[in-house]
Amino acid sequence: MTNVQRSKQTKPKLLTDNIKKLIKGVFNRDVFSMYDGIVEKIDLKNGTLSVRIPDLGNSLYEDCKFMLPCSTTTAAVYPLFKINTSVIVGFKKFNLGQPIVLGSTIGTSVAIPIIDNTISTINNNCKILVNDTTITITNGTSSIILDQTGIKFTGPTITANGEDLTIDDEGAV
Repeated sequence: MTNVQRSKQTKPKLLTDNIKKLIKGVFNRDVFSMYDGIVEKIDLKNGTLSVRIPDLGNSLYEDCKFMLPCSTTTAAVYPLFKINTSVIVGFKKFNLGQPIVLGSTIGTSVAIPIIDNTISTINNNCKILVNDTTITITNGTSSIILDQTGIKFTGPTITANGEDLTIDDEGAV
């Protein structure tokens, strides 16, 4: 029998390599990750979505809660989700547990321009824009503008109680 001498560095190196392998194994698993998903179903009654995640073998996650950008017990701003739209899904627990839709994903271009220092709520032709000096509410070509100088109305016709406010009838007989 031959006597083999082992290096003292072998055991610590083996231990270090095993620890590295275990750590990498934990962080390479599906934990607390975010994925692109596709909305498959919307449950307005319960306020949840069913989302398919292509990167996870097209697995379907049902009853996903979604984040509200602003909410209290009496008011909320709800995002507009549609079937087949892209969303970002995060998980609150290890092993892909408790999915939550964090928001919609934006493609390569933004159809609605982002304006610096402005909060925008836009739904097709209807818009509410708020910045540090002005609030503008627009529906099509008509707007109400509130700024430091007062309230302005713009549009093809401006009426109150059926009376055209663009005609000055002061002094008329």
